[in-house]
Amino acid sequence: MRHQVEFPKSHDLSLLRLLIAEENSSLAENLAAADDLTPYAVEFRYPGEMLVSKEEAQHAEEIARQVRNLVLAAIKDYLDKGRPA
Repeated sequence: MRHQVEFPKSHDLSLLRLLIAEENSSLAENLAAADDLTPYAVEFRYPGEMLVSKEEAQHAEEIARQVRNLVLAAIKDYLDKGRPA
């Protein structure tokens, strides 16, 4: 499952999903909710004026768990084979 796709250094999850879509459009579509997490990668990373409610934080955490599970499921076979030499 190693596709050797070059990717830019970016916190923009929609951009990274576009790269996933080139190899696995179904996975990219299933990861659409991840786009909502992009602000957490930058805007909330450092202390400042951005605040988030408890409900928003819980929603973001749930999306992050879903994304993690989808990605792990997508790369399971690759990981089960072990790291290539």
